[in-house]
Amino acid sequence: MQQRLRYAVLMLVMLTGSGTVSLAHAEPHSEAELRTRLQAFHHHQQALATLADERGNSSEISELSSTFGEDHRILEEWLMGSDTQDHGSASDHGKAPWADAVSRLEGLEGDAFDQAMLEHQQEVHEQLLALLKENRPENTQATEFANHLKITHETLRKHMGMLEGQ
Repeated sequence: MQQRLRYAVLMLVMLTGSGTVSLAHAEPHSEAELRTRLQAFHHHQQALATLADERGNSSEISELSSTFGEDHRILEEWLMGSDTQDHGSASDHGKAPWADAVSRLEGLEGDAFDQAMLEHQQEVHEQLLALLKENRPENTQATEFANHLKITHETLRKHMGMLEGQ
């Protein structure tokens, strides 16, 4: 399990070109950029689920992270299954925006981990919701990718409601 987590974190580190934590920026992203960022986020959520099982104190945090991880595993499979183009290898994309946050979380345990995990989840969900809002498909778009963006947006809104309940 620890090796799987390290692999997921390594994949995250290699998936995006941004060295900052923010996912959003002023200009719309291309479909390829969005796919890369979504894939990184889906991986990140799966890695956080494993980390919560290992380091968390609260069963609520573990269950929340597990739910998020499973949702994002399904979303990632759908995203990868609908992708018909080669967007380059993972090593082409630089440092993941959450690598520092993951390192910080790996250094925490118990209640300190739980609080930091909730704060991180809130932050990354807000960022991805902003990214999706900036890149909202037009109502006339009926592509598989446009559907993925809409379902991901709804999933993130559901997650935000769960986070606010903590």
